[in-house]
Amino acid sequence: MVPQRRIDCLQELTTSAPKKCHMDTMTSSTVAGLLHVISSAVTPVVMISACASLILTINSKHQNIADRIRAIATEIRGACCTRDRRKQLIDELHVFQRRFTLTYIAHVALNIAVIVFVLSVILIIFTQRRLFESGAPTLGMFLLGTALMFVAMCCELVEISLSTRSMRIEIEDIVALQEKPDSPPPNPI
Repeated sequence: MVPQRRIDCLQELTTSAPKKCHMDTMTSSTVAGLLHVISSAVTPVVMISACASLILTINSKHQNIADRIRAIATEIRGACCTRDRRKQLIDELHVFQRRFTLTYIAHVALNIAVIVFVLSVILIIFTQRRLFESGAPTLGMFLLGTALMFVAMCCELVEISLSTRSMRIEIEDIVALQEKPDSPPPNPI
């Protein structure tokens, strides 16, 4: 069974007005092509959105770690800081320094991933418009962006494990204070 639209096009080809059928086919192929370009570009755009969400989260964490480092530095420089407390703060400072570095690497990797995903959208458009013959550069850019996101998430996992270490240092200090029965306050250095 032949669809009615196809029969109408065939009839118009045999009559004196074939342009309408040709224009209708041209319009539908153009629309189909545009829809293909849009659907191809959606995946990198979703990845850009995911990266943006992660960047906001990691930026907040990076700022909080920086604030904690400044607070530790202020406490270490203070006159009331005891020798034991200073040692504990310096141990904590080393952990925070590593956490700060890891969040920085994650932040940079995610920002580069956004750039790569934007470039992959541009490559998709060029490939669809037949300005590039191969889709390999597009796939390569997409895989590079995904790899950068993976690096950022690995840095975040290590940073999270380090956060438990810095909390353990604080908790051990508090528990040690609780175990000392009514001892006089320690003398500052």
